[in-house]
Parts: sequence; C-alpha cells; structure tokens
Amino acid sequence: MIKPDESTAHAYAGLYEHTWRAPPYANSRRGDAARAGRRGGRLAVRPLARQAQSVLALPTGATPLGLYSELIARSRAGTVNVDAARIFNLDEYCGLPQSDPHSYAAFLHEHLIAPAGIAATHVRLLRGDAADMEAECATTMRR
Repeated sequence: MIKPDESTAHAYAGLYEHTWRAPPYANSRRGDAARAGRRGGRLAVRPLARQAQSVLALPTGATPLGLYSELIARSRAGTVNVDAARIFNLDEYCGLPQSDPHSYAAFLHEHLIAPAGIAATHVRLLRGDAADMEAECATTMRR
C-alpha cells in the first residue's frame, strides 16, 4: 500500500494551494460516525465554497463513509458543487488495477465519485498496478 508520509503531504499542499485532506475521525472521543460525517462534510464544503476548483485528498475505508455521504447529500441538494473539484486518493494497494473491486480506486468510485457525479477528468487515482510506483506517485503530484 502506498501511503504518503509527512513530506509527501507537504509536497501535495505546496502543489495545490487549496488542497484539503479529510481529517481522521476513527479516533473521535465521541465515536459518533454520523456526527463525524456531518462535521467532515461541513469542513470539506468550506474550501469548495471559497474555490470551486479545490483539490480534495481523500482517504478510503469505513471511517470517511459519513463524510462521503454528506458530500453526496449536499451535492444533490445543491448546497455544494463538487463538479469543479479535483480529487485524488491518498493510498492504493500495490499490484491491484483500478478495476479490481478490492482497490481503493474502486472503493472511491462506488462510494463517492459515481454517486456525486464527479467527472472522470477531475479524478486522479493512483494506479496500484503501475510498473514504476515512484513515477506513478510523481505523476500524481504533478497533476
């Protein structure tokens, strides 16, 4: 699995002035997933409201599902426009193509990209089956 370290995160922030990373809610003291999802949705909407072409660095797994549900609901209600946002994933399994149902790319397509109607041209997902992982990461950081 490719996971950016602190220097990578700073490199992303340097490339994208309006990058927002979803906060980790798994260790929330209250443990209320619905509340955390609403809060994450409110936080994610802020940069989207200021700059429609914001870049969202998205995690995968069960923790951000509430956030994704909130973004989808707000998008469908017209309170936020995710059409111009650009997104990328923070990690991917090495060796898995994006089409594999176990890949993080497939997860994001199922739980956010397709339901929110985010255009493929605004999505940059790491390719777990890339022949050169360092080049793949460098390409992602340049986009």
